[in-house]
Amino acid sequence: MGLLEMRIPGTEMHVVTFVFSALEIVMFFYQLIFFISRPTDKSRLRYLILLFLLIIYNIVGGLLPDKNIEIPVQLQNCISYSTGFLMAAYFPYYFYKGFDLKNLRFHTYYGWFIYLFIPYVLFVYLYYRTDDLEYAAKIAMSFPIVYSLILFYSITKSVIGKYKENKGKPDVMEMIGLYIAYSSWFGVPIVTYFQASQAYEYLCSNTGFFVMTVLFVRKTVHQQRYEYNKLQELNESLTEKVKERTRQLEQSNEQKTNFFVNLAHETKTPLTLIKNYFEEYIAKLDDPEELADELKVVKNNIDKLSKDIINFFDLERFNKGLDVYSHRYVSNFSRILADNLVLFKVYCSKRKIKLIEYIEPDLLIKAHPQSLDRIINNLIENAIKFSPEEGSIEVKLQAHANEIHFSIKDKGIGISPELHNKLFEPYYQINNEKSNSQGMGLGLSIVKSIVDSLHGHIIIHSNPEKEPGTEIIITLEKHISTDKELEIEFKVDDRPSFSFENYQVDEPVFKDSQQTILLVEDNLELLSYLLKKLGKKYNVYASRNGTEALRKLKEMPIPQLIISDIMMDGMDGFKLAKIISDTERYNHIPFLFITAKSTQKDKLAGLNMGALDVIQKPFSMTELLYKVEAVLTSHSRQRKALLNQFASHSVKIMSDGQEEILIDGMEQKKIRFEHNCKVYNLTSQETEITKRLIEGITYKKIGEELFISEFTVKTHAQNIFKKVDVQNKLALIKKFEK
Repeated sequence: MGLLEMRIPGTEMHVVTFVFSALEIVMFFYQLIFFISRPTDKSRLRYLILLFLLIIYNIVGGLLPDKNIEIPVQLQNCISYSTGFLMAAYFPYYFYKGFDLKNLRFHTYYGWFIYLFIPYVLFVYLYYRTDDLEYAAKIAMSFPIVYSLILFYSITKSVIGKYKENKGKPDVMEMIGLYIAYSSWFGVPIVTYFQASQAYEYLCSNTGFFVMTVLFVRKTVHQQRYEYNKLQELNESLTEKVKERTRQLEQSNEQKTNFFVNLAHETKTPLTLIKNYFEEYIAKLDDPEELADELKVVKNNIDKLSKDIINFFDLERFNKGLDVYSHRYVSNFSRILADNLVLFKVYCSKRKIKLIEYIEPDLLIKAHPQSLDRIINNLIENAIKFSPEEGSIEVKLQAHANEIHFSIKDKGIGISPELHNKLFEPYYQINNEKSNSQGMGLGLSIVKSIVDSLHGHIIIHSNPEKEPGTEIIITLEKHISTDKELEIEFKVDDRPSFSFENYQVDEPVFKDSQQTILLVEDNLELLSYLLKKLGKKYNVYASRNGTEALRKLKEMPIPQLIISDIMMDGMDGFKLAKIISDTERYNHIPFLFITAKSTQKDKLAGLNMGALDVIQKPFSMTELLYKVEAVLTSHSRQRKALLNQFASHSVKIMSDGQEEILIDGMEQKKIRFEHNCKVYNLTSQETEITKRLIEGITYKKIGEELFISEFTVKTHAQNIFKKVDVQNKLALIKKFEK
């Protein structure tokens, strides 16, 4: 038996058809993977559809008709021929789109219907009427054969028109492949017409497909090469643009840096003059310790500003690779540390922090003494700053072989391991919370730069999830002094640039005759200053952030004005204003914002939150006092106008023509209620709860309105019952009605 006559055992499929089908199935899934990775590739999608139709044509046409299948033979033949007609109908569309042959538009959308679909319907009709497959096939196949000649003419015309339009050399390989593929397509209806064997029919159709596959692969390779070259050109162009943009940004950054360095440099001179004249003034005082609180604030802020400017200036010098310190000196690390600790013990005692020290004597290092002094000051300052009261700080200086280990360990808030690498970056704050003593975040960056210049290294041990506190260990090279070397003398500054003052924020004694203000500001110095200035004329209550302010509102009389900073930890000023405006009890209170944000957008945001004004820092205290007075006066007038309007319906004309304002029932109840609260010595919180109990509001609802738990409300209610000498809410209502 010849190869073209061999069949797959148990089927009607020839071996040739099976081999073609197996290869095409592998190719289909291979191409499908590429299409899934690039679903926008329309060319590959068209090829996949052609391949799928060919596989269906091979499998269905190869297996049918089969007498072993329980389907009528006539239906099997109709299904088999339908796959051939369907595949043939797709070819004009593939030529039209795949090879950009515009003259095939008619065949793509109409020709297949006239010359393929209608003949197939005719085939089915004749076959079922005559039950003669050969007769029906010859009649039906006459139309596709004629159509093939028409299509040949259209293809030739399209190819000529395409290359004339492009005005280029024709792609000979594409033309040859196109006509070979067409010849195979043309041969299928002829082979079918003469009822040739299955092997010849499928050999003819699949040969044309493989030619089209070669054309598709060839076109894909050319397209990918073209895209690759374009990407290379685009990459080169983008690389050049990135380089140019990088140069511009570097130049812009250099200009900005130079501007700030020059600004810092220019600022150092006036700061030096201010600081020196101020220190001379203090030195002339009989007792410098009795310096006025206001002048202490001035001095501390001058020192802080000077320190920040020096840190900024030195950091830029480190970044530019310039020498800030000359390390040709031999310094006694032990003595410098011991002298510094004498000063720090004073500050630790103020905060009840225990300072534990272990200093191995006479440890020498080849370094500028001021650089060591700076390392010590920065690290111990941070340890004190972030340690809780009654905590402890452990300072050690020990020799280990040829190295010196300087370590500082505190029991503070700690630093998460993922932040250890960021700790020494410029401008990075140790924690996110703003504090009165917080600087620009340059100190630790300076420490790192100094340690690097001494060829040392820093290790951080801290994980708040396991235990509180942080330990920073600095390892430096120990110096062995010779007889010819002398230690450089260094005197520790007895006026350090750090301060841990506990500014008082004592609220003034409440006076019924004065209006009340709630002040919300997180900077202790500014908060203390505003309390002193505003407290001379008003009842001022102070809070450090929005959360604290909401708690304070529940405990204090309702204020006539709220003055709030915007940038605060926990709850900021904007969120506080939003909560106040959404709370019926407080939404009438006017708002003033004070902020360091200076853009028009920030001011509009504040006004949009309902604030009467946004005062930008630095501000004039005189201006603030005038604005506060104007707001309170306006608020007082509006309140009086509303009360007069409320009472206008109770006006009584007296016999002498004068008016008398009568107090209506609601106002009488209010006065009686307030009088009873004073008689029973109820606190402001108890007063609010009593008011709601009388109105019949539940404990849970009272808790929601006053931002406290239901248990707390019940506890307060028991205290109220005890003070008023009643047993339940009903008795309380009767008692207050008297």
